[in-house]
Order: sequence, then C-alpha cells, then structure tokens
Amino acid sequence: LETSWVYKGFNVQQHQGGLYHILVPVYINIMSFSIMGATYLIYAKQKVKLNLQNSWIYKLSQNQWYFNSFYDVILMNIILFKAKALYWFDAKVIDGFVHLLSDFTLNIAKLSAWFDTHIVDGLINGAAALVNQIGIWLRSMQSGKLQHYFIWMLMIVLSFMIYKIVI
Repeated sequence: LETSWVYKGFNVQQHQGGLYHILVPVYINIMSFSIMGATYLIYAKQKVKLNLQNSWIYKLSQNQWYFNSFYDVILMNIILFKAKALYWFDAKVIDGFVHLLSDFTLNIAKLSAWFDTHIVDGLINGAAALVNQIGIWLRSMQSGKLQHYFIWMLMIVLSFMIYKIVI
C-alpha cells in the first residue's frame, strides 16, 4: 500500500510496521464472516425467527421512508404553486403587455393608413386635378381664333403694367 502512487500522491508520511496494518484486515474479516453466518441462520436455515412487522423500521420501509408522501405533499405543492403563479404572470403581465403593444401598433398603422389615404393621396390627386384644370383652361386659350389671342395678349400686357405700377 505504501508504495502505490495514490498513497504517495497524498504526500502522507509513511510509517514502518505497526499493529494497525494487521488488526484492521483481521477485524474486517471477522465481522464479514459473522454477518454471513447470521444471515445464513436467519434466512437460509430459518433458525431465528424475526418478527419485524411491528417494528418502526419495518413500517418506515413499508411506506418507502415516506419519500412519496414528501414528494406529493411538499414538492408537488411547491411546484404546482410555482406553475400557477408563473401561468398567471404569463397570462396577465406578459400577454397583457404583448396585447398592449399590438393594439398600439394597430392604432399607429390605422393612423398611418388614414394619413396616407387622405393627406398624401389627397395632395397627389389634388395636384393632378389642378394640373388637369390648368390644362383645360390653357387649352381653351388656344382655340385658333385670332381675336382670342389678341385679348389674351392684352390681358397679359395690362397685368404687367398693373404689376409695375403697384410695385
């Protein structure tokens, strides 16, 4: 034993000889043979009758040392309580926050759609209608009649004169 690498790894100082190295193995062997003999007499030969059914150790082992009761009463109640609490937190807090964000996003999207439909499209359609009306008005000026051209030229010259007088 003292020459093994495990023993040297603990850096234990080796001692020479001693009664300890002889007594421990002898004691272990005597106890082992005694236990084997007792179990042979009790179970194989049945010379010793043991009535352990009324003992506390028998009742304790029959009830699996009450591990199942402990598991059912203590651990399962704790786990179920935590599960119910986490379910409530998920259903009320997290889902509530997600639904709040989704409602907020839907309202922003509806506002954006209204703004796009009425303001942006309204400006584009209004600009197109204005250009169309200006085109219709300018087209009416080009009728091919010389009298209309003179009237328009007169109106333009008069408007420039009024503009110069005012400014």
